[in-house]
Amino acid sequence: MTAIRIRTTALSAAAVLGGALLAGCSSAGASEVAEDCVPAHPEVVTLSEGVLKGSTAITPPYTRADDENRGGTEGRIAKEIAALECLDFQVETSAPGAGFANIETNRADLMMGGVYWTQERADTYTLTDPMYQDGMAIMSKDGFGTIEELEGKKIGTIQGYLWNDDLITALGNGNVTQYQDYTSMVGDLSAGRIKAGVATSAEAAYQVTTDGADGLQSVNFEPTEKVASSMGLSEVVFVITKDNESLLTAMNENIQTLIDNGTMAEILESEGMDPALAGPAE
Repeated sequence: MTAIRIRTTALSAAAVLGGALLAGCSSAGASEVAEDCVPAHPEVVTLSEGVLKGSTAITPPYTRADDENRGGTEGRIAKEIAALECLDFQVETSAPGAGFANIETNRADLMMGGVYWTQERADTYTLTDPMYQDGMAIMSKDGFGTIEELEGKKIGTIQGYLWNDDLITALGNGNVTQYQDYTSMVGDLSAGRIKAGVATSAEAAYQVTTDGADGLQSVNFEPTEKVASSMGLSEVVFVITKDNESLLTAMNENIQTLIDNGTMAEILESEGMDPALAGPAE
């Protein structure tokens, strides 16, 4: 299985681990958990009793800034898991990459936001079992879908994505601009300052529907050995606090429950993603 990303590799994350939380948005009021709630795993331990704390950057459709718990695909998955454990779910918004630091310093139980499984991350952090799969896509006005169609053109990607080095090798450093956020990249795409933008399948499908994405379309990236990340779908996971076996067990078993009962597929579909991508890759 070739894994693509998150947004920062373990190495690039190290450069931004000093990033601080930008804003807190936890639901700090009274608990919403019913008094007669029975947790699926009574032994589960979290950083704060009765609360599952999350950390995320806002990265639609994975996470959205549309409610106090940040919504989106993974915000909803995390809330489903918290409900199974009779926990309130709280989440804080962090700068991209800073979520790793929040996990390392025990400021959050889990980090979410399109984190792809890689062996490097598995060696460094504690990762849950895969929740769903995601791919790689090209946004453009011309319908580009292959690496050959990008040759000789100015393209964009987001800082820290796992395919960036391969794109630079294949297309030349001067042809690849690494943006800090999608707003800037989509703006340059729409204005014609770059000819294409490389993103995850889920993000590309979302971004071409946003304001300012006039005329843009999303096409799945045709697999090529020049870009290792394009060679297969990748698996999306949560990152959780290290050495918390009770939480890891609960997360993994609850993820499987959501896959088995169809909730995972329903969440994906409602967020504009393919419900068939629920669960790990075969």
